[in-house]
Amino acid sequence: MAEHPSTLPALLRLSGEDASDVATQLRDWVSRGATAMPETRFPAGAARLAILAPNKRRLELAAKVLKRGRPWRGHNDVWFEPKGLVSQGGKVVFLFPGFEPNFAPKMEGVGEWFGLEQIRIPEGRPELETQFLRILSVERLLNSILRELGIRPDLIAGHSVGEWIGAIAAGIIPDDARMWCEVRPESIGLSHLIYLVLGCGVDRAANLISNVADVVISHDNCTHQSMVCGPREGIETVAARATSAGVFSQEIPFRTGYHTPMFAKHLDCGAENSGRRKEVAWLQHFPIGAPQIPLWSSATLSPFPDDPDRIRELVVQQLVEPVRFRQLTKVLFEEGARVFVQVGQGSLTGFVDDTLHDEPHLAISANTTKSDGISQLVRVAAATWVEGVEVRFDMLLGTLGKRARPDVSTNGRTRLKLGASLMRGPNSTTRMSPMPALLASGTETEELVPDLGTVLQQVRTDIDNAHRDLVAVFGSAHSTDSSLAVHDAKPNFDGRSQQLASIDRVQEFSLDVEPTWSDHALFQQAKDWPHPEDRFPVVPAAGLIERIAEIASELEEGLVPVAVRDFRILQWLPVEPPAKIRVQAKRLKPDMEAGRRQVRVRLVGYAQATVELAENYPLPKPEKSPDYGIPRPVPVRADRAYEDKFLFHGPAYQGVRDFSTVGSAGCIGWIEQPAGQAALLDNFAQIFSLWRIAASETADGGTVGFPIHCGRIEFFGRCPAVGTQVECRVFSGRVDDNTYQADAVLLAGGHPWCRIHKWQELSFPADRLMLATHRTGDRSGVSKRLGNEVAVCVDRWANSLSRDYFSRRYLDTPARGDFERRTPNAQRSWLLGRMAAKDAVRYWLWDRGAGGLYPAQIRIRNAPGGQPRVDGPFNADLRVSIAHRAGVGVAIVGEAVDVGIDVELIESRTQRFEKFALTPHERGLRNPFDDSRDVWLTRLWAAKEAVAKSTGRGLGGRPRDFEIVEVAGFMLRVGDRWVLTETIEPTRYESKFQNVDAKKGYVVAWTKTQK
Repeated sequence: MAEHPSTLPALLRLSGEDASDVATQLRDWVSRGATAMPETRFPAGAARLAILAPNKRRLELAAKVLKRGRPWRGHNDVWFEPKGLVSQGGKVVFLFPGFEPNFAPKMEGVGEWFGLEQIRIPEGRPELETQFLRILSVERLLNSILRELGIRPDLIAGHSVGEWIGAIAAGIIPDDARMWCEVRPESIGLSHLIYLVLGCGVDRAANLISNVADVVISHDNCTHQSMVCGPREGIETVAARATSAGVFSQEIPFRTGYHTPMFAKHLDCGAENSGRRKEVAWLQHFPIGAPQIPLWSSATLSPFPDDPDRIRELVVQQLVEPVRFRQLTKVLFEEGARVFVQVGQGSLTGFVDDTLHDEPHLAISANTTKSDGISQLVRVAAATWVEGVEVRFDMLLGTLGKRARPDVSTNGRTRLKLGASLMRGPNSTTRMSPMPALLASGTETEELVPDLGTVLQQVRTDIDNAHRDLVAVFGSAHSTDSSLAVHDAKPNFDGRSQQLASIDRVQEFSLDVEPTWSDHALFQQAKDWPHPEDRFPVVPAAGLIERIAEIASELEEGLVPVAVRDFRILQWLPVEPPAKIRVQAKRLKPDMEAGRRQVRVRLVGYAQATVELAENYPLPKPEKSPDYGIPRPVPVRADRAYEDKFLFHGPAYQGVRDFSTVGSAGCIGWIEQPAGQAALLDNFAQIFSLWRIAASETADGGTVGFPIHCGRIEFFGRCPAVGTQVECRVFSGRVDDNTYQADAVLLAGGHPWCRIHKWQELSFPADRLMLATHRTGDRSGVSKRLGNEVAVCVDRWANSLSRDYFSRRYLDTPARGDFERRTPNAQRSWLLGRMAAKDAVRYWLWDRGAGGLYPAQIRIRNAPGGQPRVDGPFNADLRVSIAHRAGVGVAIVGEAVDVGIDVELIESRTQRFEKFALTPHERGLRNPFDDSRDVWLTRLWAAKEAVAKSTGRGLGGRPRDFEIVEVAGFMLRVGDRWVLTETIEPTRYESKFQNVDAKKGYVVAWTKTQK
């Protein structure tokens, strides 16, 4: 018996009337310990959620997805549908792949678990025949398993010889392994014809093969990939043209000549049918029946007929005509196809995603190189169930447990046992960790499963398995590949059609548009935080550059962006809630000397740049050895940069792998290309930030910075694929006032991918408290402490950027609304008081063993009488008092006792003030502090204010009602309340911003927290 992988994760399924209902069930499941499967309900049109291996990250993601209520199809192994594509009438399509350059199916143990046999492939067969039989064996087995699970096709289609296997699934050809072993594809192949994959659509491919003898388009796969076929000399000519045009190209190893006119001549289809029948005699031995399920032909873009003779003719016709898979995908969508299941391993899901990228659909493969075979089948089951397919999970569990008796709920419904892994052998005792441990603060969680949508990303960057081979070579340190270095030919602008004269539209920027932006959130918050906008996910600077280049390409279709210049960020572009931004683009006068067109793009109010476009990428100039300046200490190891929050980025943007050479004028780093949108350029910006930290940080503090401008970025090829190792060299660094600037070059496989000129970050100074809060906001505060209960926050923000940045760290969405309704002067004082109060409460809780607490978790509101009230994740009866004066905010916290605090600027006071404020008794008190008159009067006044505030009424214009009756050491007694006082002076750091009065100082007075 084959043994199942021990790492297979559990599967959580929930369904309800709508997203809100499912969210309630999810919260209830977690709160109950999450050790058993909740009861599921399946009303018509039910909203459905599935989570594979529900760890902390996936549960948080699921909560966000449910809050938005929009479809989520598999990113990070979470699926959600408010209605379901199949539930709404969408059809399921089975897609059967053909020959693949890198066919490495993960099928170990799959057949044994389901009690199904694979084809026994005869030994000694030629490579092509063996490959075909391996593909046939895998796809017929998966077809049977999927149907046993209740995932059944409404339509069937295939790619190249995959259409033959599709004919089995459709019931046209019998599923007879012995008969199929007689098929000899190589016997009718043409070994002198070579296939070349091109990273472009058929229109551009047609230009590349123009006037090249005997080279034709054989495959129209998707919008961004096609294939051509021909003899060696012609293919080499096309490959050279592709290189010059900046188009990816790669030979694949199979040589059959299928789907070309040359193969038609070989079969003698034009004149005599006898020759054709003789060459494909194997087809005559199969009994042919009418399709039981519609099988769609890529040759006719219509279903196979019922007539056996016509079916045989169509099989041959499909061999001699181009594969029109892109067009077939669109036709199937028009026929109602919404769920595309690839029954095997290959690139068809990527082709579908690339073709239907703007349409509602699901494309998922039943077998991939990134997951074991059973785990991937669980993903298919989860994804299709969410869309409305009634998957037989009982059959899945029963089979994998060797028909073990399932756990049955009291109402007779079969139920998954989520206390253990979904699929274990009958003797397994390993159990999934209970969910409370996964959700506990500070608990380590597993890495996310690779995104099932990465095939789409690969297709859009000329993906194919052949491309992955090239990337492997390209990423090698010893590679001599020069695929990115292409000739800089000048385009013929006069002959170009111009479909758009300009662009002026409103465009959405949101997490639905680009989910990876959720990993580019500036601020962390507690799990299950109700306001996702408080995390402040924003479009990265690199993401703005990429979007601007894409918009420019709309005006210059067929050209590639080769440079972006004068890029400026005007303000952050947040994407939660979704932002509707006006986008404008217009052509500038072409640079005829350089052979480039130019487009100016504005994201109105947020960013702008000029994009240069050409027909191909330029050749990079030789790199000189840069001078990195005087060696500097490395501020942080690369493997700690994210964990220690020197860099705030989430998993999709965590690519910095080395940062060890640092100098006064630059540094060297290494990046492993992450999966986030424009993540490679963003990782350069991260390395630049680490250099800025090294250049600025001292024992007193450092800087916090954000990109604002770039003079020019030059591109020399397409962006390297995810996982590629890229060297980042930053040099010519300098500091001008608060602006850090440097040049850089990014090299993949030793070849420059892009060169960056005058990248600039605007920074503001930050002391140690500010830096600590910037990096670990759940365990640090910007306020100093006085004793155990008092926090003092000084206004040392260097500019409005600094103040706004830290205000967002401290205020949740409702509080920000209160903040923004105030005048600028009132905002300043109000914010200081709120910061001090939130820090005072957090410091008090930390002293008593509390874990991480973000400032936004502490909520300060005002009672009807104006007194501040505090609540948050604690049970203690905490009470606070807040005061602010001339750039200083103070707060005190006490448990189960009313408290009061005041802060006063030390300044000269008149005799009239003294008579108004003090009783005769107070005027006769001895001054034990050795204060000057100004300090002493300020101390007495502040003590009265503190006690009056503790009553909730204030002085009310009657200060002498609150008489200081005793002075004992450094304390004063007002009535029955003792008051502590202390003078404070801003530090040199704080006073240099001129937001506080450093010359005079302040007195802080606060009531003792115990009467």
